[in-house]
Amino acid sequence: MDVAELLAPLPPFTDGGPHDLTGGTADGLRFAELAPTGEAGQLLECLLEGCALDGLSLVRGRLSTVGALRCTATELLAHDGTWLDVVVEGGRFGAVTAHGASWTRVTLTGVRADYVNLRGATLVEVELVDCTLRELDLGGADLRRLRVAGGELGTLHLSGARCRDVDLTAAGLPDLDGVTGLRGATISAAQLAGWSGGMAAELGIRVAR
Repeated sequence: MDVAELLAPLPPFTDGGPHDLTGGTADGLRFAELAPTGEAGQLLECLLEGCALDGLSLVRGRLSTVGALRCTATELLAHDGTWLDVVVEGGRFGAVTAHGASWTRVTLTGVRADYVNLRGATLVEVELVDCTLRELDLGGADLRRLRVAGGELGTLHLSGARCRDVDLTAAGLPDLDGVTGLRGATISAAQLAGWSGGMAAELGIRVAR
């Protein structure tokens, strides 16, 4: 799903200003080319377009039916938040800090980020599509119906993760930390071959040469 599909059933948006994003509930608003600062409360049926989010804290924030197009941030602070029916399309982030978050029906498409921290998060029906992520940290996360499709993934951390219906077959061959976290995931034959050394080490198997 893309942003247009997500927001198509909604009535026309009203343009909002930076102050509408902080301190309360934003409902049915479009925020375009803004650089808001402060702490966001709830965003309901909103669109963020071309916004610089460095100064906006989404910590413990609630997002429901929200689209984000071409937004940027050196660090996006979103830990312990609740996202439901959210699509992030395009954009460049230095870091996305979302540990302990709860994401349900969330899609990231074409996002570029150096580091995405989702340690201890709960992800249900989440898709990462054609994203370029130098490091994706899912350590200790509860992953249910997660799909990584295309893009480039540098390092994947899965230590302590719990996987149910997780599809990594199109995730390429990232450096893998936490082989045991793959239990319950579907991987490709190429990934199995590429990660076999780590799997052998984890199982205490010596491979003769």
